Amino acid sequence: ITGFVTLLSFWAACFVSQPIKHGILEPILSVFGVFKEVMGVGDSWLCRAEELYGIVHSKVQSKFDGVAATLNVDGVRLTTAYCEGAVCRGMCKPLLVPLKLYCTYCILSTWRLGYQHFIVFPLGDMSIPISR
Repeated sequence: ITGFVTLLSFWAACFVSQPIKHGILEPILSVFGVFKEVMGVGDSWLCRAEELYGIVHSKVQSKFDGVAATLNVDGVRLTTAYCEGAVCRGMCKPLLVPLKLYCTYCILSTWRLGYQHFIVFPLGDMSIPISR
């Protein structure tokens, strides 16, 4: 559930914000450039993001035509938003995995408490009486 919510959230955010078209990634790239100069980090992170975008875009280019027609949106924009979201999720994976695990734990804990409160305790003590 949390993975699907994350996918849809990144997809919707990228569909609304259009990070490539509006240049939202430019400040991130400039900060990364300063970080690269100061720390001496290579271009592997940025190259990996570009490669991932190209791979995802080539795989899903024609898959969203039916969804775009149903939603009355541009298919190219929908595909581009999905690719941007996939790249962002891939780059944020070290943060997202623990966050998704914690959210899953919270959901299951809440479900368990609700189950005990509304199902088990209203029925009363259903144990078999033991005679002595």
